[in-house]
Amino acid sequence: MIGKSPSRIEPELFRPQLSSFIDMSHELVLLSNQIDWSYFEKEFAPLYSAKGKHAVPIRLMVSCLMLKYLFNLGDETLAKEWVCNPYMQYFSGEAFFQFKFPCDPSDFVHFRKRIGEEGVNKIVQYSIRLYGKASSTINAMMAATAWNLMKMMRKLKHLFADFWMTILNYLYQPMLQVAYQR
Repeated sequence: MIGKSPSRIEPELFRPQLSSFIDMSHELVLLSNQIDWSYFEKEFAPLYSAKGKHAVPIRLMVSCLMLKYLFNLGDETLAKEWVCNPYMQYFSGEAFFQFKFPCDPSDFVHFRKRIGEEGVNKIVQYSIRLYGKASSTINAMMAATAWNLMKMMRKLKHLFADFWMTILNYLYQPMLQVAYQR
């Protein structure tokens, strides 16, 4: 089931909104405001079931995937950096500063499997389209993100190919030996 980000933010007395204490001209804030997050919601919504436990919101997963490759971070290191960085939290759609990462880092693996190479390509293609409309600082950030995402997909493709070849060799080797003995 699709997890939803809150659509309306209510002010709280003891928790100031991120937008009240961060620099609104920071690159991640500007980039966040230029991205049409509903595009990703529409693209990836069919990959979710209508029943079951709520998943992590698509915006959070897509933004964390972008941040991960933008800053060249691993899943666990992204979670640690995200907690310390209010700009990453704002980019991910949080309204208030969070002291805890909202999901388990293993959820990134599940999300990447869910959207597959085609989904990652959609994120990269969107980044490329945004690249032409953005400022030079944001352009450099998005180019780095697209490049790192493509590198990751190539690496995964090779890892999976090697993995399946190892499995096939393991499974068919005994069968080949029996066939040669006859």
